[in-house]
This record gives sequence, C-alpha cells and structure tokens, in this order.
Amino acid sequence: MADYGFPAELVEAQRTFLDAEIKLEAINARMPRATAIAAGEASVPEELQRAHDEVWAARSKALDVLYRHAHWGEVPKEERFAARMALRRAAREAV
Repeated sequence: MADYGFPAELVEAQRTFLDAEIKLEAINARMPRATAIAAGEASVPEELQRAHDEVWAARSKALDVLYRHAHWGEVPKEERFAARMALRRAAREAV
C-alpha cells in the first residue's frame, strides 16, 4: 500500500466528515416521519432543525476541504480512490 503522507488538515476534515455523518444519522432518526410532516400531523422541532443545520454546515465545510485540497493534485489519478480509502482509515485511526 502506498504512503500518501496526508496533511493533518486533510485527516481532520475526514474525521469531521465521518463524525458529522454519525451525528446526522442520529438526528435524522429523531425526525418525524416525512409523511406525517406532509400531512400536517407533525413538524420538525426547532432545536432539532438547528442541530441538523449546524452538523450539515460542518459536514459541508469538511467536504469542501476534502475535495479541494491541493494534496489530491500530487496523487496520480489512477490512485485517488485508493488514496481516499487510505485517508478514511487514517482518520479512523487518528481517534
């Protein structure tokens, strides 16, 4: 396996993204059913919507770093998928 020498900010962005995915899953599990909202039987509590928006913003910011980081220009195109998987592993191990 190649050593991609990921910059710390790239590993941190990957960790932030993975953490956000877990948090969003938990928030979404607490959301009312979409059919109940559409039928006017339920609404999204304000604090839940605020938490969702905050986590979504952190996720979006992390994605921006993950996809636009200059490091990817140093990785040969045919290795980028493997490099992204290696970055995921590195982020999990950095906990």
